[in-house]
Amino acid sequence: MGRRLFAVALLGLSLAATPSAQSVFGDPVVGPQRILVVLATWGPQPFARDNVRRVVFDEADAFYRAASYGKASLTGVVTPWLKAFEGPAACTLLSLRAAGSAAASAAGYDPAAYDRVIYLHPAAGCPWSGVTFATAVYLNGALNRHLVAHELGHSYGLAHANTTSCRRHGCPAVEYGDPYDTMGEGDGDFGAESKVKLGWLTRVAKPSSSGVYGLDPLERPSAGNQAIVLTTAGDEYWIEYRAQRGGPRAGPGVLLRVSPSPDLRGPETDAARNLLLANPSGRGHPELRTGERFVDPGAFTLRVLRPVSGHARLRFRWTDKVAPKAPHLMSSVVGGNLQLTLESAKEDGSGVANYIVTLDGGAVHRVANDATDEPVIVGRPLPGTHTLRVVAVDRAGNRSAPAVRRFRVR
Repeated sequence: MGRRLFAVALLGLSLAATPSAQSVFGDPVVGPQRILVVLATWGPQPFARDNVRRVVFDEADAFYRAASYGKASLTGVVTPWLKAFEGPAACTLLSLRAAGSAAASAAGYDPAAYDRVIYLHPAAGCPWSGVTFATAVYLNGALNRHLVAHELGHSYGLAHANTTSCRRHGCPAVEYGDPYDTMGEGDGDFGAESKVKLGWLTRVAKPSSSGVYGLDPLERPSAGNQAIVLTTAGDEYWIEYRAQRGGPRAGPGVLLRVSPSPDLRGPETDAARNLLLANPSGRGHPELRTGERFVDPGAFTLRVLRPVSGHARLRFRWTDKVAPKAPHLMSSVVGGNLQLTLESAKEDGSGVANYIVTLDGGAVHRVANDATDEPVIVGRPLPGTHTLRVVAVDRAGNRSAPAVRRFRVR
């Protein structure tokens, strides 16, 4: 791990975010999502307009209403079949959009008035059935609920739901491999991390101590936790409970998805994210069943207990017994302020949770490991000799030996 800089303020900071007034790529998806479906053709009309309306505004809408716990829906219109091309459409997105938008505008529809536009044209030999670029979806002679929901998911910022044969990050991903998720080969609900990004799921537990944790089914609304996030020095796991099957080889149970830990720096952070563990228990199935466990060596164990009233229960235990190395630190007085530069403490197990900083044995400042990369401002020391002490604390509670720096202010 490379050098990290941390900022400590003696006064609290209040940050406020103002939501965007428009729905754009990557925004939370809440409320009615206005969709314009442009039926663009050079002659053939492979789908009845009412059938298109049913797939998009009945079937895909029902999927989004259920997946969002009622927070999002699809509404809008389907144009009649419009003459947009002189011959079979060219498979270039710019030309498809330009021709489809021009035909829609000529027919009295304004694509700019909608959150998303779906351009559906007869099969034209394109090497895809559906593709998405930003807020526009292109369907090449194909129409079904899964395809529409999947491509709209891309337009809302979701990536493919993939799997990995490893139990930690770093192995190649099997694209579309997730048998549960509509963003993979499955036909079901989006994963927990995706739902958080979309603004639908808010109850997420981040265990800081060993114990038994409950987990409610992902597929229906709940006032309880519907995801657990476990972070270690090397990995971050998103854990969810599926009450529904994901196919003949994917039953109900507890699922784990892995990404590189936010603690990491450098090339490792480019590894594939949010990969479903295809075999977390070593027994050949993607779900953890009652009695099965998952082990991250040197970090934690996770065992699935007998469910209660339809809710999963997980026994989590930190197994990391090794304290972090003492952090390296440098300090200087700039403009009367004591500034501290910390280099991340070496920690290969549960990962550093925070740093405890004290000046002359006085007030304690806790610096989170994911703090902003800026110099630490500890205070304005008076003239004289001072002692700065920093202890690294990992997520399992192990503490490093203190790093000590003595300095004099003239």
